[in-house]
This record gives sequence, structure tokens and C-alpha cells, in this order.
Amino acid sequence: VDFFANGSFLSSDTSSPFSATWISELGDFELTAVAHDYNNGSSVSNIVEIAVVDAPPCRGTSWDGDFDYVFSDDKNNPTLTFIPSKSGVGTPTCILYYGKNPSSLPGYGVTVNVPFKLTANEGDLIHFYYTYSFPGAVEKNNSANKDTYIIGSCRTTTSTQETTDKRLTYYPNPVTSVLNLELTEGENQIDIYNLAGALLHSNVTTQNIFTYDMSHLASGMYLVSVINNDRREVVKVVKQ
Repeated sequence: VDFFANGSFLSSDTSSPFSATWISELGDFELTAVAHDYNNGSSVSNIVEIAVVDAPPCRGTSWDGDFDYVFSDDKNNPTLTFIPSKSGVGTPTCILYYGKNPSSLPGYGVTVNVPFKLTANEGDLIHFYYTYSFPGAVEKNNSANKDTYIIGSCRTTTSTQETTDKRLTYYPNPVTSVLNLELTEGENQIDIYNLAGALLHSNVTTQNIFTYDMSHLASGMYLVSVINNDRREVVKVVKQ
């Protein structure tokens, strides 16, 4: 079987089940396969049309701007974090409703700025909304403007190219006080952010071991960025 994308040959496979590995660019494609037999006969498959689009960002904003929500980029059972737009939003009440059936969504009590682990598999389309405290109002909710997400589809973006070979060792995670980073040789720039994107700490070091005391930080998830020779690695750390 020969495989084609937009008429361009991709690869051949002589063993069942017949398949092809293809790394595509973004765009629209017509996929076809041509099967050959031992008597020099052949048959062309129906055209399959697909659109390859860029992955969505892992962070979104509610329709009215009351809060942001952040998914982890895990393929299965990601976390979802409620990030209030200002003090008092989501405190003391914050309830997440999510599921695959938009007309029947169970609710779960969550804490603002603390990741909540979902139970969902890669490819599942989930619908979700929140009921939350809001200053000047008893409660608000966005059930009339639910958001959706395909599990495992988002991609964390950064302004600097990230490494694909993970070289950063960090521990413990979760952390209660001191976070330890084992760094590569050379000059390393270390930046620590909360999920709202605020820079909490920045440091440049040539030492192989770097420690940062997180005991003064609130419980929740934080991003640790390490840049070495214009290559960046970002890891997620949970503060207990």
C-alpha cells in the first residue's frame, strides 16, 4: 500500500495492518492510499480530507473576564486551575462543573489558584463552568457561557525555544519549603512565576545546584523557567 498527502508520496507498507508515519505542517490535506496486488492490479481509496491546526493555548479567560482557567498539558487526567481576576473572586465558594454531557455536569469544590485533577482521557471533549463568590454579589456562574476543551490538546507556549531533551532535575515535587534544581554547566537564568504570569523571582547563577525557598508562597502550582545558552526548559512545581 502506498500512501499520499495532497498527491505527494509519503511511504509504502508491505505488511498488514498497513500504515504510514507522517509528520505534517499546518494546513488542509487530502489523504489517499493505493493498494497493489501481486497481479499488478491496484485500487485507489476514497479521499480523506483533514485540517491540521495549531494546538490551542493551555490558558483561557471566562467570557466576562472574571477569571482565567489553566489546563496542564497532560495527555490524560490533566489539572484545571481557577485563577481569579481580583481578590475575593472564588473565595470562599468555588465549584467546578465538568463532564462530557453539557446538560448534566457534576460539581466539585475547588480552591482558587490550586490545580484540580480531572478524570478524563485524551481526546475527550469536556464542557465546564464555575459557580463562584464575587465581591458585591452572593455568587455568580457562567453556566450560560460554558467553555470546552479537548483533553490533551493544549500546548504551553513560551517566548524562547524550549528544549525537547529534558536535562533539568528538580526535587522535591510537591515541595513544602526548599526547591532544589540541578543545572547544566554554564550560566543559567532562573525565573519563577505564578500561574497568573507574575514574576516572583529571577536569578542568574553558574552553580550546578540552585536552591529556592518557597515556604513563603501560597499553596498552588508555579512555573520554573531555566534558560541556558538561549535554550529554555519550563517545569511545573506544586507548592503544598
